[in-house]
Amino acid sequence: MSNVSINIHFDYEGYYSKTGDDYQWFPREANLYGILFRKSSMEEITYSMLVDKICMKIGIDEVSTKLKLSYIPLVVKPQTQSYIFDDEDVYVYLTSTDKEQRRSVLHVEVIKDLEIVPLREQLSRVEKGSSVGVNYGEIVPLDEQLSRVEKGSSVGVKYGEPISSGRADEVNFGVDNLYSSSRPSEQPHEPLEPLENGVYNNIDDQSIDRPDSCGIREYHELPLVVQESQFIESWEDGIGLELGEEFESKQAVQDLVDRASHLKCFGVAIVNSDKNRYVVKCRESLEGCKWYLRVAKLKNSTRFSVRVYTKMHTCSRTTSSTSYKRKCTPRLVASLLHKDFPGQFHTPDPKSLVSLVLGKLAVPVSYSTAYRGKQLAVSDIRGSPEESFKIVYSYLYMLEKVNHGTKTSVVLDEGKRFKYLFVALGASIEGFQVMRKVIVVDATFLKNVYGGVLIFASARDPNHHHYPIAFRCS
Repeated sequence: MSNVSINIHFDYEGYYSKTGDDYQWFPREANLYGILFRKSSMEEITYSMLVDKICMKIGIDEVSTKLKLSYIPLVVKPQTQSYIFDDEDVYVYLTSTDKEQRRSVLHVEVIKDLEIVPLREQLSRVEKGSSVGVNYGEIVPLDEQLSRVEKGSSVGVKYGEPISSGRADEVNFGVDNLYSSSRPSEQPHEPLEPLENGVYNNIDDQSIDRPDSCGIREYHELPLVVQESQFIESWEDGIGLELGEEFESKQAVQDLVDRASHLKCFGVAIVNSDKNRYVVKCRESLEGCKWYLRVAKLKNSTRFSVRVYTKMHTCSRTTSSTSYKRKCTPRLVASLLHKDFPGQFHTPDPKSLVSLVLGKLAVPVSYSTAYRGKQLAVSDIRGSPEESFKIVYSYLYMLEKVNHGTKTSVVLDEGKRFKYLFVALGASIEGFQVMRKVIVVDATFLKNVYGGVLIFASARDPNHHHYPIAFRCS
């Protein structure tokens, strides 16, 4: 049986955030990794093989590092995260594809020391040999467990449940339930002491003296209260600007800030924006964030330079990433295309751009927005029709200067708007003297915003080939 290539794409480090009923994944970086398996079937790919491949790809030690793998299934609504713990979960992930056989991007996280271990990897209390009221992180010696039984302490038995003699003989000192054969009247109650973690056992005093309790005391351990840290560590915006750095236009700076704000998940508030300057600050500036950027136009130039720049955010990253709803614009799509496909007219189609923007910036985008962004990127490189009309006279002047004998003409209508353009190159006029005295005139429609017709005249040379003479655009 021939091997089949199975491609898996994943990103490294990020977090989930809930928007409405759906969960979304926000990566820390826009990098996307890929790994390849060559197997005869998907069932041969195991969990350990997948983890080893990922660790080798991103260059971390699989022995000392614990990974947590998750993804958002494409076939589940509303969208929610699904975690991978074993070989069966890996097979479910590989076979969960949409109608176009596309698979979800795998999200890889590193489990910190204080992070809760998944339930499948935790041993039960019976397997650990721990008892209620004892710190589970420590190992209780057997002698101590015996001493607790001799003292008559019993846990894990409900009130009102009778203890038979046969059941009392089945005492297992390594499990939660320890039974006492003593009567409640034969053994005094000992005062309760606080646990090692500072949580007191909440026990009703009246329930101790109830005749149906059989001397059994039930321990109730209160949940630990986790308080949010008041210390906020500063973090970098990811733009990477330098003081004095120059840009061709203000729009280039805006595109750079827009991409970084979506990538690093922070909001931007415009302080001042005009023809000569562009000043922005963090949206959490009222809460004390110091991030600030000021770009101004150079004197006697059209370029802009960075005057003031504070790259570190001092606000909470969680608050900054969830305090406003991020939207994708055609300008953002165009700036992403300029970065990934610089100077290219042929870029991915709008349907592919939807997935590209979502993978790079973690922002959903509609088909129409992706299409307008693609057209805007082409317009930035080629120029708009309005800008082209402004340089018609300059183009014709250089054409006549470089090509001797060239004839050009521009005709405007009564409203001083473009009407006709005629061009006859000097080389074509000179070569027409030896051509056959036959002129062919043809026309074709122009497919642009303003439409129009392109009319051209051509002759035939002695070899019956076409020879262009003049062009006219109307």
